[in-house]
Amino acid sequence: MWYLLMASGRRVLRSRGVHFSDKFVEEVRNKVVLSSIVREYCQLHIRAGRTLGCCPFHEEKTPSFYVDDDKGLYYCFGCSVKGDVFQFFMAKKGLSFPQSVEELALKAGVPLPCLDGPDKKRY
Repeated sequence: MWYLLMASGRRVLRSRGVHFSDKFVEEVRNKVVLSSIVREYCQLHIRAGRTLGCCPFHEEKTPSFYVDDDKGLYYCFGCSVKGDVFQFFMAKKGLSFPQSVEELALKAGVPLPCLDGPDKKRY
């Protein structure tokens, strides 16, 4: 376990073994726009009100990768990969779930929970 010292002087827990509360994960999920994260890895276009592009997980010439920002989900009809923003980030960056939550929280500007006690593991 290690800590990130913020400019404000508070310590924020950073570890692979951290379990974030459902409330915190949901807050991060609601603040992050899935298409903005996906756009970092592939071009997306809006056609007939749907966001689509070539799948970032396999080579293709015809777009078959759909992103639904309202539901917060993606799906590729070519390789059947699907998930939410955390699963996308984990697959593309090779991170664990807690690491992806941390990274996306920082991107979204959601403050990471502070450590309340030395043995507290759920945030």
